[in-house]
Amino acid sequence: MTENSIEKIDEFRLKRKIGFWSGVAIVTSAMVGSGIFVSPGGVVSAVHGSVGLSMVVWVVCGMVAALSTLCYCELGAALKESGGDFVNFEIAYGKMVSYMYVMTFIFMDVGSGISLQVFAAYFISGFIGAGCKAPDIFIKLVACLLLISLSFLNSRSVRSVVKIEIVFTVGKFLAMCLISVGGIIRLVNGDPVGKENFQNAFASEGMADITAGDIGIAFYQGMFSYTGWMVLNTIAEEVTDVGRNLPRASLFSLLIVTVMYMIVNIGYFSGYEKQGIQSGFDGRKYVTDKKAIRLLPLQRADQG
Repeated sequence: MTENSIEKIDEFRLKRKIGFWSGVAIVTSAMVGSGIFVSPGGVVSAVHGSVGLSMVVWVVCGMVAALSTLCYCELGAALKESGGDFVNFEIAYGKMVSYMYVMTFIFMDVGSGISLQVFAAYFISGFIGAGCKAPDIFIKLVACLLLISLSFLNSRSVRSVVKIEIVFTVGKFLAMCLISVGGIIRLVNGDPVGKENFQNAFASEGMADITAGDIGIAFYQGMFSYTGWMVLNTIAEEVTDVGRNLPRASLFSLLIVTVMYMIVNIGYFSGYEKQGIQSGFDGRKYVTDKKAIRLLPLQRADQG
Protein backbone atom coordinates (compact mmCIF):
# COMPACT_ATOMS: atom_id res chain seq x y z
CA MET A 1 0.00 0.00 0.00
CA THR A 2 1.46 3.36 -1.07
CA GLU A 3 1.67 6.50 1.03
CA ASN A 4 -0.93 8.20 -1.17
CA SER A 5 -3.46 5.43 -0.61
CA ILE A 6 -2.84 5.58 3.13
CA GLU A 7 -3.48 9.33 3.09
CA LYS A 8 -6.73 8.80 1.19
CA ILE A 9 -7.91 6.26 3.75
CA ASP A 10 -7.05 8.68 6.57
CA GLU A 11 -9.17 11.33 4.87
CA PHE A 12 -12.26 9.19 5.41
CA ARG A 13 -11.65 8.75 9.12
CA LEU A 14 -14.36 10.20 11.34
CA LYS A 15 -13.28 13.19 13.39
CA ARG A 16 -12.67 12.59 17.08
CA LYS A 17 -14.97 15.11 18.74
CA ILE A 18 -16.49 13.14 21.61
CA GLY A 19 -14.73 13.66 24.92
CA PHE A 20 -15.36 12.23 28.39
CA TRP A 21 -18.39 14.33 29.35
CA SER A 22 -19.92 14.08 25.88
CA GLY A 23 -19.51 10.31 26.11
CA VAL A 24 -21.18 10.28 29.53
CA ALA A 25 -24.09 12.27 28.11
CA ILE A 26 -24.47 9.88 25.17
CA VAL A 27 -24.40 6.70 27.29
CA THR A 28 -26.69 7.99 30.04
CA SER A 29 -29.13 9.36 27.47
CA ALA A 30 -29.13 6.01 25.65
CA MET A 31 -29.81 4.06 28.86
CA VAL A 32 -32.28 6.37 30.57
CA GLY A 33 -35.52 6.25 28.65
CA SER A 34 -38.87 4.59 28.97
CA GLY A 35 -37.37 1.66 30.89
CA ILE A 36 -37.16 3.26 34.32
CA PHE A 37 -40.76 4.50 33.97
CA VAL A 38 -41.88 1.09 32.68
CA SER A 39 -39.87 -1.74 34.21
CA PRO A 40 -40.25 -1.20 38.00
CA GLY A 41 -43.75 -2.64 37.91
CA GLY A 42 -42.53 -5.72 36.07
CA VAL A 43 -39.64 -6.25 38.49
CA VAL A 44 -41.88 -5.98 41.56
CA SER A 45 -44.47 -8.24 39.98
CA ALA A 46 -41.85 -10.88 39.12
CA VAL A 47 -40.55 -11.04 42.72
CA HIS A 48 -44.09 -11.27 44.11
CA GLY A 49 -44.16 -7.77 45.56
CA SER A 50 -40.90 -7.95 47.52
CA VAL A 51 -39.57 -4.38 47.71
CA GLY A 52 -36.16 -5.39 49.06
CA LEU A 53 -35.58 -8.11 46.48
CA SER A 54 -36.60 -5.80 43.65
CA MET A 55 -33.99 -3.25 44.82
CA VAL A 56 -31.35 -6.00 44.86
CA VAL A 57 -32.31 -6.92 41.29
CA TRP A 58 -31.74 -3.33 40.15
CA VAL A 59 -28.26 -3.24 41.72
CA VAL A 60 -27.21 -6.60 40.26
CA CYS A 61 -28.50 -5.57 36.82
CA GLY A 62 -26.23 -2.53 37.03
CA MET A 63 -23.27 -4.76 37.93
CA VAL A 64 -24.00 -7.10 35.02
CA ALA A 65 -24.18 -4.13 32.65
CA ALA A 66 -20.86 -2.80 34.02
CA LEU A 67 -19.07 -6.13 33.49
CA SER A 68 -20.54 -6.36 30.00
CA THR A 69 -19.44 -2.86 29.05
CA LEU A 70 -15.87 -3.62 30.15
CA CYS A 71 -15.73 -6.40 27.55
CA TYR A 72 -17.00 -4.04 24.86
CA CYS A 73 -14.63 -1.27 25.94
CA GLU A 74 -11.67 -3.62 25.57
CA LEU A 75 -12.71 -4.36 21.99
CA GLY A 76 -13.44 -0.71 21.23
CA ALA A 77 -10.14 0.52 22.63
CA ALA A 78 -8.20 -2.12 20.71
CA LEU A 79 -9.95 -1.73 17.35
CA LYS A 80 -10.68 2.02 17.50
CA GLU A 81 -13.37 1.57 14.85
CA SER A 82 -17.00 2.72 14.81
CA GLY A 83 -19.69 0.16 14.14
CA GLY A 84 -19.79 -1.88 17.32
CA ASP A 85 -20.72 -5.51 16.74
CA PHE A 86 -20.64 -5.02 12.96
CA VAL A 87 -16.86 -4.50 13.15
CA ASN A 88 -16.44 -7.35 15.64
CA PHE A 89 -18.32 -9.81 13.43
CA GLU A 90 -16.51 -8.63 10.30
CA ILE A 91 -13.09 -9.27 11.84
CA ALA A 92 -14.10 -12.62 13.35
CA TYR A 93 -16.34 -14.10 10.64
CA GLY A 94 -16.12 -11.93 7.53
CA LYS A 95 -18.31 -9.41 5.74
CA MET A 96 -21.21 -11.78 4.99
CA VAL A 97 -21.86 -12.57 8.66
CA SER A 98 -21.46 -8.92 9.69
CA TYR A 99 -23.92 -7.85 6.98
CA MET A 100 -26.43 -10.50 8.12
CA TYR A 101 -26.04 -9.24 11.69
CA VAL A 102 -26.78 -5.65 10.70
CA MET A 103 -29.85 -6.61 8.68
CA THR A 104 -31.12 -8.81 11.52
CA PHE A 105 -30.52 -6.00 14.00
CA ILE A 106 -32.43 -3.51 11.85
CA PHE A 107 -35.48 -5.73 11.48
CA MET A 108 -35.43 -7.30 14.96
CA ASP A 109 -34.51 -4.30 17.12
CA VAL A 110 -37.93 -4.16 18.75
CA GLY A 111 -36.56 -2.38 21.84
CA SER A 112 -36.17 0.92 20.02
CA GLY A 113 -39.66 0.62 18.56
CA ILE A 114 -41.11 0.00 22.01
CA SER A 115 -39.29 3.01 23.46
CA LEU A 116 -40.54 5.24 20.65
CA GLN A 117 -44.14 4.07 21.13
CA VAL A 118 -43.99 4.55 24.88
CA PHE A 119 -42.58 8.05 24.41
CA ALA A 120 -45.23 8.81 21.79
CA ALA A 121 -47.98 7.60 24.14
CA TYR A 122 -46.76 9.84 26.97
CA PHE A 123 -46.22 12.76 24.58
CA ILE A 124 -49.76 12.51 23.18
CA SER A 125 -51.28 12.16 26.66
CA GLY A 126 -49.86 15.58 27.49
CA PHE A 127 -52.22 17.10 24.90
CA ILE A 128 -55.33 14.93 25.23
CA GLY A 129 -55.13 14.20 28.96
CA ALA A 130 -53.96 11.10 30.82
CA GLY A 131 -57.51 9.78 31.12
CA CYS A 132 -58.07 9.72 27.36
CA LYS A 133 -56.85 6.90 25.18
CA ALA A 134 -55.21 7.78 21.88
CA PRO A 135 -55.77 5.40 18.92
CA ASP A 136 -52.95 2.89 18.54
CA ILE A 137 -52.44 3.84 14.90
CA PHE A 138 -51.95 7.50 15.91
CA ILE A 139 -49.34 6.50 18.50
CA LYS A 140 -47.49 4.45 15.90
CA LEU A 141 -47.58 7.30 13.37
CA VAL A 142 -46.11 9.70 15.93
CA ALA A 143 -43.43 7.11 16.77
CA CYS A 144 -42.55 6.79 13.06
CA LEU A 145 -42.30 10.58 12.77
CA LEU A 146 -39.96 10.63 15.77
CA LEU A 147 -37.81 7.91 14.20
CA ILE A 148 -37.49 9.84 10.93
CA SER A 149 -36.65 13.05 12.81
CA LEU A 150 -33.97 11.36 14.91
CA SER A 151 -32.45 9.70 11.83
CA PHE A 152 -32.28 13.05 10.08
CA LEU A 153 -30.62 14.72 13.08
CA ASN A 154 -28.04 11.93 13.37
CA SER A 155 -27.15 12.27 9.69
CA ARG A 156 -26.51 16.00 9.95
CA SER A 157 -23.75 16.55 12.49
CA VAL A 158 -22.10 14.68 15.35
CA ARG A 159 -21.65 17.89 17.34
CA SER A 160 -25.34 18.81 16.98
CA VAL A 161 -26.44 15.33 18.07
CA VAL A 162 -24.18 15.51 21.13
CA LYS A 163 -25.72 18.85 22.13
CA ILE A 164 -29.23 17.41 21.73
CA GLU A 165 -28.20 14.35 23.77
CA ILE A 166 -27.01 16.60 26.58
CA VAL A 167 -30.28 18.57 26.60
CA PHE A 168 -32.42 15.43 26.68
CA THR A 169 -30.18 13.83 29.29
CA VAL A 170 -30.66 16.82 31.59
CA GLY A 171 -34.43 16.65 31.00
CA LYS A 172 -34.56 12.93 31.83
CA PHE A 173 -32.61 13.38 35.04
CA LEU A 174 -34.78 16.32 36.05
CA ALA A 175 -37.86 14.12 35.61
CA MET A 176 -36.31 11.37 37.72
CA CYS A 177 -35.28 13.91 40.36
CA LEU A 178 -38.86 15.18 40.61
CA ILE A 179 -40.14 11.64 41.14
CA SER A 180 -37.40 10.82 43.63
CA VAL A 181 -37.55 14.02 45.67
CA GLY A 182 -41.36 13.96 45.82
CA GLY A 183 -41.41 10.36 47.04
CA ILE A 184 -38.60 10.82 49.56
CA ILE A 185 -40.27 13.93 51.01
CA ARG A 186 -43.43 11.90 51.56
CA LEU A 187 -41.38 9.16 53.20
CA VAL A 188 -39.60 11.61 55.53
CA ASN A 189 -42.96 13.13 56.47
CA GLY A 190 -44.12 9.71 57.63
CA ASP A 191 -46.29 8.61 54.72
CA PRO A 192 -47.79 5.28 55.87
CA VAL A 193 -47.49 3.72 52.40
CA GLY A 194 -43.76 4.32 52.20
CA LYS A 195 -43.16 3.18 55.77
CA GLU A 196 -45.10 -0.02 55.14
CA ASN A 197 -43.14 -0.76 51.96
CA PHE A 198 -39.69 -0.31 53.48
CA GLN A 199 -40.36 -1.75 56.94
CA ASN A 200 -41.45 -5.00 55.30
CA ALA A 201 -38.97 -4.83 52.40
CA PHE A 202 -37.80 -8.42 52.87
CA ALA A 203 -40.97 -9.86 54.39
CA SER A 204 -41.21 -13.60 53.93
CA GLU A 205 -44.78 -13.33 52.68
CA GLY A 206 -44.75 -14.24 49.01
CA MET A 207 -40.96 -14.73 48.79
CA ALA A 208 -41.24 -18.42 49.55
CA ASP A 209 -43.09 -18.94 46.28
CA ILE A 210 -40.49 -17.18 44.12
CA THR A 211 -38.95 -19.50 41.55
CA ALA A 212 -35.81 -19.29 39.41
CA GLY A 213 -38.05 -18.35 36.49
CA ASP A 214 -39.46 -15.41 38.47
CA ILE A 215 -35.93 -14.16 39.21
CA GLY A 216 -35.07 -14.51 35.54
CA ILE A 217 -38.08 -12.44 34.50
CA ALA A 218 -37.19 -9.80 37.10
CA PHE A 219 -33.67 -9.52 35.69
CA TYR A 220 -35.07 -9.37 32.17
CA GLN A 221 -37.27 -6.46 33.18
CA GLY A 222 -34.40 -4.71 34.95
CA MET A 223 -31.88 -5.17 32.13
CA PHE A 224 -34.36 -3.61 29.71
CA SER A 225 -33.79 -0.31 31.54
CA TYR A 226 -30.02 -0.61 31.11
CA THR A 227 -30.22 -1.09 27.35
CA GLY A 228 -27.70 1.25 25.75
CA TRP A 229 -24.65 0.52 27.93
CA MET A 230 -22.67 -0.44 24.81
CA VAL A 231 -23.63 2.56 22.67
CA LEU A 232 -20.33 4.43 23.03
CA ASN A 233 -18.48 1.44 21.60
CA THR A 234 -20.41 1.84 18.34
CA ILE A 235 -18.84 5.29 17.83
CA ALA A 236 -15.38 4.50 19.24
CA GLU A 237 -13.72 6.06 16.20
CA GLU A 238 -15.13 9.45 17.19
CA VAL A 239 -14.01 9.32 20.84
CA THR A 240 -10.93 11.31 21.80
CA ASP A 241 -8.22 9.30 23.59
CA VAL A 242 -10.40 6.24 23.12
CA GLY A 243 -8.28 3.94 25.29
CA ARG A 244 -8.87 6.20 28.29
CA ASN A 245 -12.21 7.91 27.71
CA LEU A 246 -14.19 4.92 26.41
CA PRO A 247 -14.05 2.77 29.59
CA ARG A 248 -14.11 5.76 31.96
CA ALA A 249 -17.17 7.36 30.35
CA SER A 250 -19.02 4.03 30.10
CA LEU A 251 -18.41 2.97 33.71
CA PHE A 252 -19.07 6.42 35.12
CA SER A 253 -22.35 6.54 33.20
CA LEU A 254 -23.40 3.17 34.59
CA LEU A 255 -22.58 4.30 38.13
CA ILE A 256 -24.71 7.43 37.70
CA VAL A 257 -27.60 5.53 36.13
CA THR A 258 -27.58 2.72 38.70
CA VAL A 259 -27.61 5.15 41.62
CA MET A 260 -30.34 7.20 39.94
CA TYR A 261 -32.45 4.10 39.28
CA MET A 262 -32.18 3.14 42.94
CA ILE A 263 -33.27 6.60 44.06
CA VAL A 264 -36.18 6.60 41.58
CA ASN A 265 -37.36 3.23 42.88
CA ILE A 266 -37.18 4.59 46.43
CA GLY A 267 -39.35 7.46 45.22
CA TYR A 268 -41.85 5.03 43.70
CA PHE A 269 -42.09 2.88 46.83
CA SER A 270 -42.32 5.97 49.03
CA GLY A 271 -45.53 7.17 47.46
CA TYR A 272 -47.21 4.17 45.84
CA GLU A 273 -48.50 0.89 47.14
CA LYS A 274 -46.85 -2.18 45.64
CA GLN A 275 -50.12 -3.22 44.06
CA GLY A 276 -50.42 0.17 42.39
CA ILE A 277 -46.94 -0.11 40.86
CA GLN A 278 -47.59 -3.64 39.65
CA SER A 279 -50.99 -2.93 38.12
CA GLY A 280 -50.43 0.64 36.93
CA PHE A 281 -50.16 1.79 33.31
CA ASP A 282 -50.65 -1.29 31.14
CA GLY A 283 -48.26 -1.02 28.20
CA ARG A 284 -48.61 -4.60 27.01
CA LYS A 285 -50.70 -3.52 24.05
CA TYR A 286 -47.57 -1.83 22.62
CA VAL A 287 -45.46 -4.98 22.73
CA THR A 288 -47.84 -7.86 22.03
CA ASP A 289 -48.89 -7.06 18.49
CA LYS A 290 -46.68 -9.95 17.40
CA LYS A 291 -46.30 -13.24 19.23
CA ALA A 292 -42.53 -13.14 18.74
CA ILE A 293 -42.15 -10.25 21.18
CA ARG A 294 -44.62 -11.22 23.87
CA LEU A 295 -41.82 -11.55 26.42
CA LEU A 296 -40.98 -7.85 26.28
CA PRO A 297 -41.88 -5.75 29.36
CA LEU A 298 -44.97 -7.38 30.83
CA GLN A 299 -45.88 -4.69 33.31
CA ARG A 300 -45.49 -0.97 33.36
CA ALA A 301 -45.19 1.31 36.32
CA ASP A 302 -47.81 3.82 37.26
CA GLN A 303 -47.76 6.87 35.03
CA GLY A 304 -47.91 9.21 37.96
